[in-house]
Amino acid sequence: MKEFSIIHLSDLHINNNKKLQEIYTNLIKDCKKQQEELALKNILIVITGDIVNKGSLEAFERNAQIFIDTLNIELGLSLQGFSPNILLIPGNHDIQRDIYVKTILYAINNNENSNELKIDDSFYSKRWNFVKAPFDNFSKFYKQKIDSNIGETECTYGINAFIFDDCHVCFIRINTSWACTGDQDKSSLRIGKWQLEQLNEQLISKRKELNISEFDLTVATMHHPITWLNEDEQTVLREYLSSEQKFNTNILLHGHVHKGEVGHVFNIDSSLLTLVTGIGWDASDKDFYDKKTCRYSIYKFDLTNNYVDIWMRITNDKSIFIQDNGIYNNLKDGHFKCSIKMNMFGSDNYIGLPSVFPEKIYPINIKKEMLEAIKENSALLIQFKTKLIQEVQAQSPKFFNSIIEKNYFSIKLNKKDTYDLKRKKVVAAFKKNILNCGSDINDFIASGNTLETLKDRKEGEIYSDIELKVLAYEIIIYEFLMYLKKICTHTHKVIFSQKLEEESIEPVIRTHFRIADKVAKSYKKIVAQCGINKSYIDDMSDICWENGSMIYHVIEKGCSLVKSANPQHAHQKSKNDNKWIDYITIPIKEFTFYCENSRKQLPWLTMGISIADEKYVKSLYALNYLEVENCLEDCLKLFSNEYGIAMSEIINCYKEMSKIMLMK
Repeated sequence: MKEFSIIHLSDLHINNNKKLQEIYTNLIKDCKKQQEELALKNILIVITGDIVNKGSLEAFERNAQIFIDTLNIELGLSLQGFSPNILLIPGNHDIQRDIYVKTILYAINNNENSNELKIDDSFYSKRWNFVKAPFDNFSKFYKQKIDSNIGETECTYGINAFIFDDCHVCFIRINTSWACTGDQDKSSLRIGKWQLEQLNEQLISKRKELNISEFDLTVATMHHPITWLNEDEQTVLREYLSSEQKFNTNILLHGHVHKGEVGHVFNIDSSLLTLVTGIGWDASDKDFYDKKTCRYSIYKFDLTNNYVDIWMRITNDKSIFIQDNGIYNNLKDGHFKCSIKMNMFGSDNYIGLPSVFPEKIYPINIKKEMLEAIKENSALLIQFKTKLIQEVQAQSPKFFNSIIEKNYFSIKLNKKDTYDLKRKKVVAAFKKNILNCGSDINDFIASGNTLETLKDRKEGEIYSDIELKVLAYEIIIYEFLMYLKKICTHTHKVIFSQKLEEESIEPVIRTHFRIADKVAKSYKKIVAQCGINKSYIDDMSDICWENGSMIYHVIEKGCSLVKSANPQHAHQKSKNDNKWIDYITIPIKEFTFYCENSRKQLPWLTMGISIADEKYVKSLYALNYLEVENCLEDCLKLFSNEYGIAMSEIINCYKEMSKIMLMK
């Protein structure tokens, strides 16, 4: 698996305050703990501004350096005094205020006719040497601690490239702090088109150096949110971030606002995943210790499957970092997944799978293998459906011939009757007995009879009405369950190319059907296939439809859901569930009932497919995208039509037969 991790820190405001030192110590301890528990690899530490509280050289060389050295040692990342694993972007607290610079910026910001900041070289050539002076201490620290070979300007904005498991990842460091003048910066900050053009030139140069046409993933980093720029600058920045001819950015990291957020910035061309965090406030903020909401975040990128695991961390009232579950409803362990739209096949090439949270859809990048999976599974679904048509067409005549031969229901047949006429007479007899309102299944239970004694009757013995009703129930349910098993079998054989009889003790696919129990408000397993090891079937427990489980959200969404697209709603239900790395839950929407309390329509049947091998994940995504539920519904309607009995009647037969099965 191609992966790397980011520990995202921001707004540290490091200083000598003893209470803040306690938070920094706890932060480093928690980073170490999370590194071990989450098995983080290829770790980068990204600090999106305000590493110190005041941009003095002492603040950087003592406070910031001690913090970075300690963090690197704890994480085992120290490298000969330098920290190439750290990406540092200046914030408004990392600069030394300069009255001359402030005067220049105030004059420019208040000149409505000035286009200086949009002109490529004009502002840079005339003013930048003055404007960058407040960053001198930051730049010295950057050269001493991060990269001694970098130029002074590139300390404050620039390009960094990394290679993780053959994936090329680019970080664009954008300086949003150079135009800060004070407390009135919101909606008035500038980046400057000259800065963006220089970054773009550096990006092109870095691609040539690495001999690549495009980075697999591009992450933009800056201190301020986009909305803190003035309107014109926002427009220009969004163009650079989203354009395939410029930055082609996938992810934006920033801080400044001292809170945790995850969101998507959409435009007509693309989607930008935005991740925000922040440790704390200026120590001079008198309310700081009452707020107790210091945050940081951890991102674990899976570049093979194009998603990022996100863990949000926040301090409790004892300044200890714990999971932050307050950012979204139903969050567990401060963790959730988001898809990432990578660059390898263009910005628009992704499909949307149904998702519960935090987005309405879960985008999957269409790499070559994903396209192949969709194409392959589309063809396989046709084969699958064809096989089931053949199965029901072969199964139903045997069924009707058996009923005619045993003549349980005293069906009057003539020698001249065609097969279709015989079939109609059998169906009529079945419906008559199944719908016999004068007979109650409880009467059969009270009589002490069993299905075994019923089947062992001698030829010529007369059956009572209730016995005929039970017999009809048993026969049609047997046929129905056999058909569901064949659906499971062909799922293994056709969709996943797995022969059940050849599967080992440790199977890689499990398929099953569940039926709704209106009394228990849950779904119960009725059919399952999993090779020769039955333990993976026997321990499957019932799933309540009201507890926020995957089935609950399948009902809410009215469509299939894949676990890995909705990990926060995947609740383990049996001792063997850790075996299954992913699964899809499929509602059979054609056959529903109304839930008494909510008046929602719930499916009578659901199907589940679980996998224990990563190579099948794309098949689940493809089945979800191709709406496999429609194929299953067609197959079940075919069964209903072939047997001449409505699915609602078959479901009712099963519910009634369940009462008899409970007697065993």
